[in-house]
Amino acid sequence: MSDNTDESDTEDESDDEIIPEVMVKDRPMMQPVVPSAQIYKCSSTKYSRSLAADVKFAASKTNRVHGLSSTGTPWLFARKIKALKQHNKQFLAWCKNWINDVYKMEAKFIKVKRSEPHIVSYDHKKTIKKKKKKGKKAFDGIGTHQDGSYCTIIMSCSHTDEYVGGGTFFPHLDLTVRIGEGEVLLFQGVEGPYSAPHRAQPISSGKRFLYLAFFKLRKEKKKKGEKKKKEKGITIRKKKKKKKKKKKKKKKNYTKELTTDVVALDALVDDYEV
Repeated sequence: MSDNTDESDTEDESDDEIIPEVMVKDRPMMQPVVPSAQIYKCSSTKYSRSLAADVKFAASKTNRVHGLSSTGTPWLFARKIKALKQHNKQFLAWCKNWINDVYKMEAKFIKVKRSEPHIVSYDHKKTIKKKKKKGKKAFDGIGTHQDGSYCTIIMSCSHTDEYVGGGTFFPHLDLTVRIGEGEVLLFQGVEGPYSAPHRAQPISSGKRFLYLAFFKLRKEKKKKGEKKKKEKGITIRKKKKKKKKKKKKKKKNYTKELTTDVVALDALVDDYEV
């Protein structure tokens, strides 16, 4: 199989770059999965389906694995795939606008790692073969947990008829959300006020590709020089104290020498008088 990955470890463009309006206007619109829930889903459009199909094609043409999830599921860092450079920009532009649409959080207050977005591939046959070799059970999903993000956004790159099972289960809603090609699911992690516990359901056959990104809140940066000034102040004080101690010691030694010299002189005077 041909490999379309970029082997360079240099970081890609900053996620702070200005997003052209054309990238934003064709995004699908989010709707809550149930009324009053802070979990959102959007239907697919011809633009999102086209993007999802290209991501799946690129991911299926490489044998590379850039990372592993906690369950051993292979991850591909989409920014390492040259053919997806524009797709990544498009997806991240949509994501930032979705977050602002539903949670009223502006893009300047959130950030995304250089490795995002990433692609997760579930291949039921390959998973079973690997597990059998190691004497382990087949993948049985990911247990209920909360993401460490402010917001998690997942796009499905596969049709629902390409695999059996799957989906994201939300226990507090008693609901499993399944998304088809080009559809997107959005929910908050522990950094947000509406953190959603969830569980990834296993697939029992077929293949499934997901295209996703984790967004985190930006931390306030300390003013430059504040920390250095404090550190410098501490070191200067310590040095001054050391110098003072040395001076005291010199004075003591000097007085001792003077007293010994005076005693010696007195002795000489006594000898001379005699």
